[in-house]
Amino acid sequence: MRKMKLSAQLRFSLDLLLADLEHYDAQLRKAEAALKSLASTKRHKRPSQALQTVDGVGPVTAMAMRTELIAPERFDDGRQVAAMAGLAPLVSRTGETTRQGPLMKCGNARLRKTLIVAAWRWVSGDDWAAQRYGQLVRNTGDKKKAIAGMARRLVIILWRISVTGEPYRPRPVEEAAPPRSRSARKGCQPGLPDKKTKRKRAPSTARRRPLSAQPPR
Repeated sequence: MRKMKLSAQLRFSLDLLLADLEHYDAQLRKAEAALKSLASTKRHKRPSQALQTVDGVGPVTAMAMRTELIAPERFDDGRQVAAMAGLAPLVSRTGETTRQGPLMKCGNARLRKTLIVAAWRWVSGDDWAAQRYGQLVRNTGDKKKAIAGMARRLVIILWRISVTGEPYRPRPVEEAAPPRSRSARKGCQPGLPDKKTKRKRAPSTARRRPLSAQPPR
């Protein structure tokens, strides 16, 4: 573009824009080099590699989780993590009816934006994530709500990986069948260590209450 024949005024304006572009490219290369150097340190290398086993999660998302989600073991469950990341919906209850509204305007905005972008890549690269995203779109009728729901799932998965250090295990695409129980879905990913015993908890199982004996008639 520097060899294009233009008037003096257009050439001056274009050269300024090209100089800005070169400057931003140089800044981007410096930031990428610094990020790669930080990810290769002893503190972050193994967790960062484990986080990047999820489709769509690259060095930027992995290091955002490492630096923004400080001390991930302090969270008790995925709801707390989603709230910290700004991906928790506003819940309203009326009697026995529970409705989930838009995302609450709180939490870590930087991490939320990074996870939303990563969720789009996850949906495009993981068959199960793509299937689940399609289900959310059909249920909500809104692609933005659906991708926010996928970002919420993604941050919980990344939190589990951060705590356990185990790589992501992709889920198989589900055929048309009754939905699995919540406990069965949890078992697909690594169990979390117990805070008191420091030992890994087994994936939770469904609790069944015994049926009370019926009085004789």
